[in-house]
Parts: sequence; structure tokens; C-alpha cells
Amino acid sequence: MAVNPNTPVLPTRATNNERGYINIDVQAADPNDPTPSGSSAKALGVFIAGVLDPTTGAINPAPSSSPTGGSMVQGNVASGTADSGNPVKVGAVYNITAPTYATGQRTDLQADNTGNIKITPYAGTSPLIFNGALTDAQSNTIVGNGVTPTRPAKWNGTTWDRDRKPNIKSRITSTAAGGSPTNVKTTAGDLVGFWGQNGAAITYLQIYDKASAPVVGTDTPIATYPIPANATFNQGISGGLYLANGVSYAFTTDAAGTTGAAAAAVTAFALFAA
Repeated sequence: MAVNPNTPVLPTRATNNERGYINIDVQAADPNDPTPSGSSAKALGVFIAGVLDPTTGAINPAPSSSPTGGSMVQGNVASGTADSGNPVKVGAVYNITAPTYATGQRTDLQADNTGNIKITPYAGTSPLIFNGALTDAQSNTIVGNGVTPTRPAKWNGTTWDRDRKPNIKSRITSTAAGGSPTNVKTTAGDLVGFWGQNGAAITYLQIYDKASAPVVGTDTPIATYPIPANATFNQGISGGLYLANGVSYAFTTDAAGTTGAAAAAVTAFALFAA
């Protein structure tokens, strides 16, 4: 049927507190057909629901453009059933400043200024953050349960250190008398390798975890490398030897590191650290 918008349509009365329904078949007439209910009319379905007042016949709450109660629009299939029909478009709101809601309030989806949906994943009450500036002591940004690997790193036993190429070197053309005690790095670092040429007697390269030049015979080395007489030596250390305080070295005539090597005991020496 065609409905005149100026003519009220009342539902059949029901008993108190029963839900009443009005089903209206609204005909959108063809503009070329003067009869609203003509054969070329297009059917539009309207469904309004509410609690029927048995005395007045009114539906409470009354339908409105912003329904707060019984007026409703429903999908064509129930939740958890097979999908069918045409999809309903879903919109979102763009806000320069994100709104703040109270518990129990209905909220809007948020979009950016180009219409992309904005999403912030959460783990419990903590947002998951997947970026951020890192310091040398970090390999990953960790907030909540979100982890974003950003740089290769190595665990030194206490903290994470950024993985570096060898960028510090020490070079001597010939040892001085006393074993050439030398500091390479005054802060924590890694011994990566060394190369050199030894003289006529066996010599020992002593490595110290120290931020200043070692005192041979007093300071205790943390690693000792024997160098055969009249030999070229080349030692790389996979992953690097971590030294928490600094990188230092000296040459001695004994494995214990009590006596410094003589002048020219070792020639063409280079040590690399990071």
C-alpha cells in the first residue's frame, strides 16, 4: 500500500506491556505515474517496534530520528549465523584531539584525516607501543607485551649492548721497554681481535679490564695470549670479549704478567675493539 505521510497509522491494540509492531509498506511512486500506488511503485520496508500503550494505542517510547528505546533497525540475519544480503556501511569520526569516555558510555570508532581507522592494541591496561628511540643499552622497545626488534644486540651478562663493528684500534710499531702498557677504551667495550709480529723470544699479550693503562706486575690480567718466538700472530674473537670497565693491554715475558717485555720484543702490533 501507499502511505500518506500526513495520515497517522495506529497499530492494533494489545494488552498492557505487550510489544506492538507496525509494518509499513511505503511505496515510492514513479514520478511519471500520478497514482502513488501504481504498478511502477518501488517498495520500501520500514519496521518500528516499541511497547504498546493499551489505553492510547501509542508506542512508547515514540519513534524518533535519534531513537533511544524501542525504535530500532536490525540486521537481516542473527549473530553467529551464515552471512547473507548486503553489508551495512560503518563509519568513524575524525577528532584532532582524541575524546575521553567514561565507563559504560557508547563510543565512536576513530579515524585519521584521510579516513583510516585508528587502532591502539592493548595488553590489559597498557598500550602496546611498537616504536621509540633506543639507547645503546637497549635492543628492543618493550611496553606491555609489545616488542619491536630494532637493532641487533648482544647480552653482556647484565644488559643489552648494541652490536657494533670494530671501531677502535691501537697500533704500535715496536714495544717499548716495560711492555708498552696501553689503554684502548676508557668505558665498557669488546675486544674483537689483534695482529702482530713477535721477535726472538716468546712474549705474552695480557688483556686488562681497566679504564686506564695497566700497571704491569700490579694489575691482574683477565686474559693471556702466548705469542711464539719469530712468529706472525693473528687472533679474531668471535662475538668479542666483553670488558665492563675498559679495554687495556700490555706485553710481558711471563704468563703471570709480572714482568714487562723488553723493547722491540713485538713489532707491527694492532689491536681492534668495539
